[in-house]
Amino acid sequence: MPSSPTPAARIVLPELRGREGALDLRLDGLPCRIDPLGGRRYPWPDFGNELLEALWNALGDPALLHTRLASGAPLRVEFHLRDGSPLALELSGRPPAPRHLASDLADALLAALHAGQVEP
Repeated sequence: MPSSPTPAARIVLPELRGREGALDLRLDGLPCRIDPLGGRRYPWPDFGNELLEALWNALGDPALLHTRLASGAPLRVEFHLRDGSPLALELSGRPPAPRHLASDLADALLAALHAGQVEP
């Protein structure tokens, strides 16, 4: 009788850090799965897009985000993913020009995922 594949174990990573330019990002509570063949993987298909969408929904207006970061105050937001997983994000440092904020934030997030060895 053929054996069925072992389901991937799910874990929550307590802290990931990434940086793009002078923008620092800290993400707490990221769910991922341990692939039986090795490595940490996104917990479901399209996770990266859903993470960015949930993040921007929590952050709100990019212009206000830029103003707040430019004031020197770190920004912390808490949000949930579709499976109910709670996450916390903290941004600090000097923000890029407003037109580069979205791409630099995405790059800092990718740097954090890379540092945590989490792959699609």
